[in-house]
Amino acid sequence: MTNPNSTLPPRGDKAVIRSPKPAKSRGLSLFKGVIILMVIALLALVGYGVWLYLQAKDVAAVIGTPEVVAPEERASERPISMLLLATDYREELRSANTDTIMVATLNPNSKTATLVSIPRDTYIDPEGLKPNKANSFYATYLYGSLKEAPKDKDERQKYAMEKVKELYGDYLDVPIDYVTVIDFQTFVDVVNAYGGLTIDVDQNMCYRDRADGTNIDLRAGVQDLDGQQALDFVRYRKSSSSCSPRTAESNDFERNARQQQVISKLFEKMKTPQGLLKVGGVFDAVSNNVKTNIPSAQIENMIQTYITIDNDKIEYIHLEGKWDGQYVRLSSEDVEEASVHLNDQLLVDGPPPADPVPAEGEANADGEASEAAE
Repeated sequence: MTNPNSTLPPRGDKAVIRSPKPAKSRGLSLFKGVIILMVIALLALVGYGVWLYLQAKDVAAVIGTPEVVAPEERASERPISMLLLATDYREELRSANTDTIMVATLNPNSKTATLVSIPRDTYIDPEGLKPNKANSFYATYLYGSLKEAPKDKDERQKYAMEKVKELYGDYLDVPIDYVTVIDFQTFVDVVNAYGGLTIDVDQNMCYRDRADGTNIDLRAGVQDLDGQQALDFVRYRKSSSSCSPRTAESNDFERNARQQQVISKLFEKMKTPQGLLKVGGVFDAVSNNVKTNIPSAQIENMIQTYITIDNDKIEYIHLEGKWDGQYVRLSSEDVEEASVHLNDQLLVDGPPPADPVPAEGEANADGEASEAAE
């Protein structure tokens, strides 16, 4: 019998046998699409990573020094320490007071860091110089009438960095490898490169100075700050007579806490996908406004080693003291404790683990029951 559903070829033509097309699998096509997108994304990330590396390499070449770094001395192989200074540098006024003074130690094995802030008005009595505020010594070494200081401008810069490295290293009893000095414009440009920061401003701030163009005008509360406003936030000390009403004064300890808050926010911003996309702008911001004695090869290695460090792995310590006239006096106990924390990062495996807090009813290391159980 003839199958009524069959289709006969035209008379005289040969029958063409076609294999039935397999039904398309929607799930399989979707899976292939996802794989293709993942490959494209991976290639984009690799390309962006290469671009970032080249950007970092260019910046390192501009701001770093040409010394060769031995393999065992690389930041990825051993802990390093550095002094970080932010200045109100103005060449025409020969001004280089350091409003921000921080010492950092970083460990590549534990991927941890400790950052200690020294109040700018801290009393320091260094060997070979008269006692003075902590913020004055870099300017003294850079511009002061010191017999041993070189006359050449570039050599004088190197001399100043070497001397402050020794001074703060002696003060905190920690070996310091490197020094980095930035000016305020660098800070402003970096914050702007990240699109600003969301900051909880702790108080109203108003200060105006026509002589240098300062115009601080901030209100308390959580808000988005651009680079200039973030700088105003960390620098504010007192109000001026031109402000109505005048705002409350702020001390060095509060300023240090603000500085570390801003640094913490910057680290948080760096770790976001949007932040990573803006790293190139940050490199541009620092390339022409940073002075350092870090070799270019070491800068590259540091970026590769620590660009992914978690903010909660950074220990922030802001030293607080007592006012004594125009100076801040730090207790020897606080300075010694900060020194211990800095030096712990320089151990091969990083800081020793903290003693666990005894659970309720358990005995502590001295055999005493925890307070919760008493």
